[in-house]
Amino acid sequence: MAELSDKDVNRIAEAVVEKAAEDVGVRDVMIGSVMGKGAIPLYGRETRKEPCACCLIDPEGPNAPKNRMCATKGAIGVLNDREEREWCSEINIVPDGRCARARAIGEAARECKEKYPADTTKFFECYAPAFSRITKGGNPGEYVTITDPGKTTFKVGEIISREAFEKENERVRKLSEKPATGR
Repeated sequence: MAELSDKDVNRIAEAVVEKAAEDVGVRDVMIGSVMGKGAIPLYGRETRKEPCACCLIDPEGPNAPKNRMCATKGAIGVLNDREEREWCSEINIVPDGRCARARAIGEAARECKEKYPADTTKFFECYAPAFSRITKGGNPGEYVTITDPGKTTFKVGEIISREAFEKENERVRKLSEKPATGR
């Protein structure tokens, strides 16, 4: 089988998104793939083993499957643990912005799913603009990267919505504790 070009991958992704707009089951597969609950294989169920690019969810934590988000050219989305074992010929930890973007995309999907758990149209109206902004590298103040967690529940390097950041800081300030800082 020939390698898929970026254009082919984009075409497939667009077709999946279009189908998902009509089918809640596919939407849930897509949400899951963004949140590390299984990817959408591009080569059928038996995708081939390839090197995987992975990042550590907690940069200070161990290099272990439970602390990794991995992706491969053979699938769309974040691999779950089983897929990582079956589809990754090697694990390459990447230090670049892909990890931050992946965390932000996962957070956006989680927030939209919580807001619109059964309404596919509303979910995509919420998720598509957030996904587009994040993947194009823009961050118009909607997400914060934690630089110092203070006494909050956040971790250094975690990317969260501005709304969640403000809400948690407000809670901590009411307890007269140190709030988080971020950029």
